[in-house]
Parts: sequence; structure tokens; C-alpha cells
Amino acid sequence: METHRRSPAYRSIDPAERALAGWAAKQRHARRHGRLSPAREAALERIPIWAWGSLSESEEP
Repeated sequence: METHRRSPAYRSIDPAERALAGWAAKQRHARRHGRLSPAREAALERIPIWAWGSLSESEEP
């Protein structure tokens, strides 16, 4: 697996990357609105390149 060290892009020509970008956005949205389970949040945080938002945003919801 190639690692580009960037978030998946909605505007990618790769349909799988676009789908992953949408899924990641839904996870972030669910967390911001208190609808992400603690287990799912913990699992995502174990992914080395996972980020809850841009570098300028706080880590807190």
C-alpha cells in the first residue's frame, strides 16, 4: 500500500479515494455532533495518520 501522508481527496480521480474521503468526513461530523461511539473514536485514533481536522483546528469537538 502506498502512503502519501495526506487525507483522501473528494476531487480525486480515484473513486475509492473519493469514497474514503466521504466516509472520513462522516466520521468527523459524527464526532463533532456527539454521535460517534467511544469505541469507534478510539479505533480511529489508533490509525497513525488519522486527524480530526486541519492543523489549525482544535482536537476537541
